[in-house]
Amino acid sequence: MEVGRIRKGELPSVVEIWKESFRGELAQRGADLGNIAPLFRAFLSLRRLPLWVLHRLGVPVEVWVLRMGGRPVGAVGQIGCRVPYIIGLVVKRKGQELRLVRLLEQGVATGLRAAGFPLMRALVPAEHLIAKLAIKLGWEAIGSITQFVLPLQGLSSDARSRLPSVRSISFRRERLLACGFTRRRDIKGLLALDRNYGSPVVGILGFRERVFGVEEKGELLGLVRVSWNAYQPVAFMHVPYLREAEAYWSLLAHATRFFRGLGKAELHLDLWEEEGGLREGLRKMGAREAGRWIYLVKRLGPPFL
Repeated sequence: MEVGRIRKGELPSVVEIWKESFRGELAQRGADLGNIAPLFRAFLSLRRLPLWVLHRLGVPVEVWVLRMGGRPVGAVGQIGCRVPYIIGLVVKRKGQELRLVRLLEQGVATGLRAAGFPLMRALVPAEHLIAKLAIKLGWEAIGSITQFVLPLQGLSSDARSRLPSVRSISFRRERLLACGFTRRRDIKGLLALDRNYGSPVVGILGFRERVFGVEEKGELLGLVRVSWNAYQPVAFMHVPYLREAEAYWSLLAHATRFFRGLGKAELHLDLWEEEGGLREGLRKMGAREAGRWIYLVKRLGPPFL
């Protein structure tokens, strides 16, 4: 039994495991792994040289595989710039799931700790058994989030008429903010800011991100990260960082206008549980609740240990 980074010949098996396990979620998000698999196969060619180059450019995307007898029996994806985001953890071996999840998670944590990452993060469905297992493995629940789906066509006139004083935050400004959040050990601030890919070079591959911010007299009132890609008809607005609740509506109005212009059909939104006061406004705009999740982090090294 071993855990390691994916090899080119393992990709078809891993894709099938993911398709089988996450069919419903993939359909909800309009995602088709068949569209992305050829791209990742190219990254794994030449002994993973293209993927190594991507890592050097600041895009630490990876797939970790659990092997039994040399064959994949589990996998998990990794994206995230400053805080690796662990997604799609799955094992395929009846009766041994908990043991295999433990082995896979420990292997990934060891690899990320050796790479110098101070944290890793994950989202798991509320009240799912894996949340309890994660706590036993040293993860910490830092909050609950509610996910909403907002159709972008036919938004109410009120939603469209807001005039947001919003601008994109530069990479330099992002780095300064990230340093401040890290220094204050503000994990939620760091998570709100952290990009999935960390470099604009992924735009060539069809993946894009921006961080929108609202400032008044030089003071940051709120920010939110948005992401989209060429392979899905939906866009994503991730957990915000808010000093004033009203800043959210400016950020949301800016995001909806931006993604309507790109022809996206839906905006998938994440809200912290303590920001529940914003829910009613989202419902009035036509958003529907799509589930509750637990946000987990695992501390790997300084300054968060």
